[in-house]
Amino acid sequence: MVICSVFLLKACELENNDNELDWEGNEISFDEDFRTLHTLDSGPILFKNKSEKPFFGRIKKDLKDSHKLQAFSGGKLHGKSITQKKDGSRVEASFKHGILHGEMKFYDSTNHLRASIHYIDGKLQPNRIKK
Repeated sequence: MVICSVFLLKACELENNDNELDWEGNEISFDEDFRTLHTLDSGPILFKNKSEKPFFGRIKKDLKDSHKLQAFSGGKLHGKSITQKKDGSRVEASFKHGILHGEMKFYDSTNHLRASIHYIDGKLQPNRIKK
């Protein structure tokens, strides 16, 4: 009984940590804290400055007219990425190892879904576009 309770408590703790940010700041502090290595074969890889290991974690970057929530694994976008404009409109996209993979949804400022497109391994699936 005690073991089950501890297990459930740990599982809830891990689930809640999925929403925690590993970095938050503006565009200037992002440029001060991170660097991007551009490669020909695998695309850009994000590194935290003073680290030789690619970045793993979630960031929130405040820009002039929007903010971005992004998840990285091995320095590449991996998981859900959200860009939200100040007017409330937003784009949600899914990435797998730096490549668009899954649905990309476009919402207007009143939170209505305007369009949805689907990618598989970076390739647009034209038969799965919804407007």
